[in-house]
Amino acid sequence: MRLNTKQLLRSFSTRSSQADLDVAEEYALPLHFKSNKQQTIMARVVIKYPEPTLFTHELTVRVTDLNFADHLAHDSVISLLHEARAQFFKANGWSELDVDGAGIIMADLAANYRGEAFFGQTLSVEISLGDFTSKGCDVFYRMSCKDNDTLVAIAKTGIVFMDYSTRKLVKVPKAFLKVAGL
Repeated sequence: MRLNTKQLLRSFSTRSSQADLDVAEEYALPLHFKSNKQQTIMARVVIKYPEPTLFTHELTVRVTDLNFADHLAHDSVISLLHEARAQFFKANGWSELDVDGAGIIMADLAANYRGEAFFGQTLSVEISLGDFTSKGCDVFYRMSCKDNDTLVAIAKTGIVFMDYSTRKLVKVPKAFLKVAGL
């Protein structure tokens, strides 16, 4: 049985809305395989940036952030997101090792790359929070190039909170929930 694009995307993302599936389909890039005249569609991760934006940090694309094609490298995007997250924590009086007594651990990461950025350009990274559980949440990022108003990436990192002295997961600190508006 062959699945069409929407059926394939739905099979990978059963909790997504129709609008999310439409966005995913728009950005799903077909991979064509000549053998047996079959076409395979590669599913894409769907990330929807939730409002409101709680923090914005600006960064400049450094020469060390470039790849062989002379644009912002995918691995550098992740490092720049980490810098923005660290600045978000610092702006709230925390560090990644001490959010009101608890540290954080990265549980997962997903990114949608949407546009290019080049050496010397100014990037704006917006941060919001969502998908809370008792012990963690997702940190969402929207990276844009201020020089040409281009969306560069939408990403999310799943974080959980841990007491590093006991090596046990702990509840999301109340101070963190307060910043999130919860």
